[in-house]
Amino acid sequence: MYQNTMRGACSRPKPEALTVGTSAKRRSLGEIMSTSGTLPVVAEELLKKVKQVYQELSQLTDDLLLALKFVFGPAALHALELVDCRSVTLIQSPSGRSLYQCKHILAVYLCQAMGVSHQLKVSDKQLTNFLLAKDKEPGASPH
Repeated sequence: MYQNTMRGACSRPKPEALTVGTSAKRRSLGEIMSTSGTLPVVAEELLKKVKQVYQELSQLTDDLLLALKFVFGPAALHALELVDCRSVTLIQSPSGRSLYQCKHILAVYLCQAMGVSHQLKVSDKQLTNFLLAKDKEPGASPH
């Protein structure tokens, strides 16, 4: 078992998107979750197990790490690195609105399950300004 979720330094760049499968059949986790099949059920059950084990042991077992790698492929390693480095930020406002600042959806799900995200409290206006600034970034889709 590891004290952190995995060994290694926090030196890798943040991945832009989670992909699962071989290079010929790469799909994002969002695409997989929206399709009918068993992977969403497997992923959901695996994340429940992550939550349970992390609550009991404050770490993940080797078997659980292998299961994450088996289900999510190399993307699991990238996500675990982000979790270890505390690179996922939960931004919360007083009104109860919140968002995660991280482009790796599996890292967000792991942080939710483990309760280990960095938290930032902002005003409602700051959250609105943050969201509006995101819409103005190059490549942002119009409403």
